Amino acid sequence: MNVWLVRNVFFPLHQLRRGLVVERWYHRLLETQYLDTDALRQWGEQRLESILRHAYKHVPFYREQFEKNGVDLSASSLLHGQWERIPVLTRAIVQKEFGRLQALDRPRWSTMIRTSGTSGMPMAWRVDCRTDDIHRAVKLRNAQWWGLSQGDPNVWLWGRNEFKGLKKRLSDRLVWNKRILPLYNLSAETVGEFYGALVRFKPVYLYGFASGFVQLARLCEAAERPLHKLGLKAVITAAEGLSEGDRQYLREVFACPVINEYGSGEVQVIAFECPKGNMHINADVLWVEFLRDGRPVGPGESGDIVVTDLFNEVMPVIRYRTGDVGKAKGGDCPCGRALPLMELRVGRQLEMLRLPNGQMVHPQILSPPHRHALFRLVERFRVVQEDTARLRILVVTPREQFSEVQLGFDELVRQQLGSDIDVRVEWVQEIPRNPSGKLPYFVSEIPAVSSGSDS
Repeated sequence: MNVWLVRNVFFPLHQLRRGLVVERWYHRLLETQYLDTDALRQWGEQRLESILRHAYKHVPFYREQFEKNGVDLSASSLLHGQWERIPVLTRAIVQKEFGRLQALDRPRWSTMIRTSGTSGMPMAWRVDCRTDDIHRAVKLRNAQWWGLSQGDPNVWLWGRNEFKGLKKRLSDRLVWNKRILPLYNLSAETVGEFYGALVRFKPVYLYGFASGFVQLARLCEAAERPLHKLGLKAVITAAEGLSEGDRQYLREVFACPVINEYGSGEVQVIAFECPKGNMHINADVLWVEFLRDGRPVGPGESGDIVVTDLFNEVMPVIRYRTGDVGKAKGGDCPCGRALPLMELRVGRQLEMLRLPNGQMVHPQILSPPHRHALFRLVERFRVVQEDTARLRILVVTPREQFSEVQLGFDELVRQQLGSDIDVRVEWVQEIPRNPSGKLPYFVSEIPAVSSGSDS
């Protein structure tokens, strides 16, 4: 689609119909990202109190919980001494209380968000259209950090075929100048079609799963189809963890920055990477906490990531546990933005590798760099932890090379985890993506142990 038409005709018409929220908030967020720490916190606290009062008045679940836990809405400040009384929200609670979590005064003008359930528990959520547009403005603000603009042609390398319907397709193309390439169709037989589509569309940037970009890159390398010739400004990875090995490989193959986005379907983009390599929390639209055993932890300490949406009123998201573990990072960023920093090196609780001595480590240590000799033989792999002392590694590789691959993975595990782990490497013809289209290289069959509280 012609960029001029998108920016000057279709997008303005779309926004006029929806109240010009995206454009107005985009410019506002460009200012709030530079608020000093005290001003940003004051802004967040004012929005929090507004959401809490609304939730008490209009949401049956929260009215009951506030009264049960002694949250005094008449207090001059709801945050000091009372915030911890508000129960942490979990996926199980949302599934059980879905109807009672919705505001009684706002039955319309909302959209349904459905999450894939990385933790094994798919979920639905409602968000009012104004909040949905504010979150879109956040994405535009984050993209602007890298010189990307509304209307830039972009391609999503996504999982499931969730973008159906004529209205949705027209919106993607005319308003957002976006194309979808479904990962479930990507293979050695179809990579030529994928590459051809990218060449014809001429995207400015790509957005999608890290595993999808790795798969595309390796298939294009094998087919001698150079991805660096696309002339991309950026590759943005989302919805999956981005290992440093994957980042380095993708940066080399695409010849552009590889940017990490951390988010959740329920609240959209929680944190985004700036050009200085730091993850900034979008604290002007979200209130983010790091908790261990239900209590806040200090900067540099790992904790459950718990998030509150400062705007969604149709189905308030208050103290929602994402299922991820991360840490606040102190200090200022050289980029000049005052939005607080965080690290997500630990990842999801269900993605942690647990050792017999009780230690928990990130499974990234079992993902060597893509130029590693082992990766020249492996098309795809998945590590399955059956218990703390036993790993099963599924490998897609030519059958005649399996013995060499088997020895390579066995040596890798011994080097990284020691000799107390029993390793079984298995040859398989295919490793399917999960229903959402994600392709995790590590799966734990050990039940997660939460460090927070469900009360």
